[in-house]
Amino acid sequence: SVLLDLLFGGEEHTGFATGKIYEIFGDYSEGKSTVLQMLMTSFQLAGGISNLLDSESAWSRNRAVRMGHNPSRHLTLELNTVEEGFNVINQLLDKYWAKFRGKIPIIIGWDTIAASATEAERSGDQYSSGMMWKPRLIRMELKKIVSKLAANNTALVFLNQTIQGPAQSAENMRGVKSTPCGGGIKFFA
Repeated sequence: SVLLDLLFGGEEHTGFATGKIYEIFGDYSEGKSTVLQMLMTSFQLAGGISNLLDSESAWSRNRAVRMGHNPSRHLTLELNTVEEGFNVINQLLDKYWAKFRGKIPIIIGWDTIAASATEAERSGDQYSSGMMWKPRLIRMELKKIVSKLAANNTALVFLNQTIQGPAQSAENMRGVKSTPCGGGIKFFA
C-alpha cells in the first residue's frame, strides 16, 4: 500500500519500516490478522521472510495462500506464554543475523499478545509479582531486543485486543478502550 509506505516510512512494497516495533490493536474480528497477513505477504514480495508467533491458533494457511502468501518463505510457531514468545523472537533474530546479516527484510508478527499468558498466570500464581507484571515483562523484553531489530532489517508487529474500560462520564457511557498489556508495547511502538 502506497499510503502505508508514506504513513509509516516503509520501503517500497513492505508498508512498514524495518527496525521498528508496531502495535495494531482493535476489537475482536476487525481485521487485525488480515492486515498482518497482507504485511507478511508484502515482506515476502520484497524478497523477505515472514514469521508468525501464534497465540490464538487462528492462522489460516489456505487463506494466506489465497492472499498471495508463500508458505516456503514463512514460519509459524504456536506459543504458550509471553516469556516463550520473547525467547523465540531472540532466537529468530540471532538466527537471521547469522544467516542474512540484515540483507533481506524480515517481519515477525505476534497474533495476539493479549492471548498469551505469562508463566505466572499459567501456574495459577498470576498476581505474585503484582497486577502489572505482564506490561513490565513486555517492556523489559522489548528493551533487550529493540537494538537487534534495526541490525536485522526486521519489523516486529504485535496484534492486540482492545478491552472496555469503565465509563468516564455520562457522555461516554461505553467507557474508554485500552489494551490488556497496558503501556508495555506502546512505549516502544
